[in-house]
Amino acid sequence: MTTKGRTLLNLSLILFITIASCAKQSAVFKVNFEPESIYSNRMEQVITTQISYNGSADFLNELRTQGITNPTISVDTLKIISEFVTGRLDTNGYFPVTTELKNIEGGLFNSLDFRFKAFGKSKKNEFPLFDSIQSNGIAKEQNQSILEMLKNSFSQINFPNNPLKVGETFEQETPLLIPFGDRPIELKIRTVYKLRQINGELAIFDIEQHIQLSEKYHNSPIIAMGEGKGFLYYDLEYFYVIELETETDMKMELNRGEFSVIVNQTTLAKQKTTMKRSE
Repeated sequence: MTTKGRTLLNLSLILFITIASCAKQSAVFKVNFEPESIYSNRMEQVITTQISYNGSADFLNELRTQGITNPTISVDTLKIISEFVTGRLDTNGYFPVTTELKNIEGGLFNSLDFRFKAFGKSKKNEFPLFDSIQSNGIAKEQNQSILEMLKNSFSQINFPNNPLKVGETFEQETPLLIPFGDRPIELKIRTVYKLRQINGELAIFDIEQHIQLSEKYHNSPIIAMGEGKGFLYYDLEYFYVIELETETDMKMELNRGEFSVIVNQTTLAKQKTTMKRSE
């Protein structure tokens, strides 16, 4: 290689190292909605459940008499399309917001005309507040429950206030109610988010989930545990989550002495959000 060639190579290496060293290694994360924008969201959830029964011959024969197969395997799919629309910013820093359930498929929803549109307001860097709703196929007394559900859905991920560096983690704990027998079981999900890398305006997190039974069941015949993994893509330019995917395996067991019920469940959840400015 000529001297000129070696010089050009060395300059290229220096330039590459300089660019790499200047890449973002930390960022501030928050949930933000821009005025005069449309956020389109698609969510899909596939739950595969296997229920196994153990017990005496009389117990298992009674199951067969009732037409219950052992094990019982089911696959349930839920698809939701929704849209979140923001209006023009006013002089007080607020802008109107609407969120609409455009379509829902899966289970009982296939035979129901289930729709709603909620109205409220928001500020930048704040969660929206909804105060009214129009619904179809929903009892009026359930409208308040939907408004509360919407409030919780926009605050699912509580990012820390301080900047996160690549390799750092944060975690949060959320409750979960699972139908099991004649009453729901209360679980706790501890989710750990680790900032894997930052590529330009895209931040990528790895997700780990740890599921355990609530403390109040410590002396009960119920056992429940689970683990999950996934990833999250975050848009650093507009400050919102554009993609999230998790796969969770969970096991629950109820032991009554004369019989036991074991439930193994795998949940695959995918969510994507796209944003565009209103015309």
